[in-house]
Amino acid sequence: MSKKIEALEEVKRNYVRMALESGNYSSISRKAGISRSTLTRWIREYEDEVRDQMEDP
Repeated sequence: MSKKIEALEEVKRNYVRMALESGNYSSISRKAGISRSTLTRWIREYEDEVRDQMEDP
């Protein structure tokens, strides 16, 4: 995977984490400059991975 793609994936995971932590998807999607449906799609894609990272100390 290229470095650009890896960087974009990391950004997506960060927004997913913020959304999961806050529970406010609308606010996070506005901050990211994306639609709420896009954020919801990212959450479906990355939620398990992000939750695993959140549980690790």
